[in-house]
Amino acid sequence: MLTTTTFRKRGKSTLETIARWSYVAKGILFFSLGTVLLYDAWTTQADKPNRKEILEFFSFDPLGKVLLGFIAFVFLGHLIWRLFEAWFDPYVKGNGPGGLLYRFTYLLSGISYGALMLVAFRLLFQEKAGSSNAKQYMVFEALQSPATRWVPFLVGGILLLWATVQAYKGVSGNVLNILKIDHLPGWARGLIRVSSFVGFLALATTLGTVGFSLIQAAWHENPILVKNMDDVFLAIRLLPFGNVLLHLEAVGLLLFGGFMLTMAWYFPFRTA
Repeated sequence: MLTTTTFRKRGKSTLETIARWSYVAKGILFFSLGTVLLYDAWTTQADKPNRKEILEFFSFDPLGKVLLGFIAFVFLGHLIWRLFEAWFDPYVKGNGPGGLLYRFTYLLSGISYGALMLVAFRLLFQEKAGSSNAKQYMVFEALQSPATRWVPFLVGGILLLWATVQAYKGVSGNVLNILKIDHLPGWARGLIRVSSFVGFLALATTLGTVGFSLIQAAWHENPILVKNMDDVFLAIRLLPFGNVLLHLEAVGLLLFGGFMLTMAWYFPFRTA
């Protein structure tokens, strides 16, 4: 007989499974992104990948579509998990400024991967992922009305805040310290530590650059200044020692993908 207690236990177990597999999907996505970016850096190609293009790559053959379907459904699960984290606060971050900030980043993460879920579902049904200039178009639309000109500033500020939190996670090691990895050999724990530090900083660099570009575009009323992820990679290449920095960013995204897989296995997910 299925009692209320049994039902709740099964629900919690299902939610934990969803959360773990969502980090597997994130690991696959960022590992693929880092791999393609590293290849492009080696071959000095001009076009740089973004997450949408990685999903499009998966849609080119039947096996890739199976993986794409897996990613789509798991990112739906990630959206559910992040909403659960933001609302129910299972890690007891609290309602203070710092706690609310952390819970807000959970919501941002859910929205971000929920958008990628929609992209994946479109590709499964042989639709295009959408224009890579969508952000520029939205900024252009927002700047047309005095009532919405503040929106790009707000979104850019949120992305900068999100980038700051990601950088803090990497530098402080807060996420790393929660992982149940004490039983692993020293070299494995060291690799995980490096993956956390470098990976979060690489992600923060990308988020921060996109956020700053939104603010800059709104300030100068020029949507062309808005940068997507692939634009960020191109901008890195134009910096002094740009190709070296691009290699570092690629390695950082590879390590971040690996750290997401580590979290899928060793993170103590709480569902209550």
